[in-house]
Amino acid sequence: NFGKRVRGVLTSAKIMPLVFMRENGGGKTSWAIKAIYYAVDNGAWVINNSWGSSKFNQQLVDAVKYANSKDIPFVVAAGNRPKNNDARDQFPANIEVDNVISVGSLSYFGTKSSFSSFGRRSVDILAPGQNILSSNFPNQYAGLYKSVSGTSYAAPFVSAAIAYLKA
Repeated sequence: NFGKRVRGVLTSAKIMPLVFMRENGGGKTSWAIKAIYYAVDNGAWVINNSWGSSKFNQQLVDAVKYANSKDIPFVVAAGNRPKNNDARDQFPANIEVDNVISVGSLSYFGTKSSFSSFGRRSVDILAPGQNILSSNFPNQYAGLYKSVSGTSYAAPFVSAAIAYLKA
């Protein structure tokens, strides 16, 4: 039923949903690392990361470098605290590897959303991330759409554009 209501620009794309977080939003970086290696080893064209942590993890950097070695873009949400990521720890957004694309939120007015993290060096692009209709709430809204905001909703726009270009 969902596929009949929503259609993207790349209709032949296949999504590899790799869930490593609990329903409450908690999870471990080690689980994310396993998901990254799985995605790389199983043919992902682009890896979207709508999550973040303030803790540096070398194994995470190594996983991102592994994706880079296979020419897989690693798109990340910049964060939803209106702070400069150039001056604070935000991972994986602040990982300095060539394939990392850190995405902030663009408002419907064409400006940076008030909640979006930013950074001249650490945030690469802004994409729509404010008042996005999402059906990502199956238990709460029984398949209905909800208007949501955040860099986690901006990052998939960039991932989709990259997948379209690669196709």
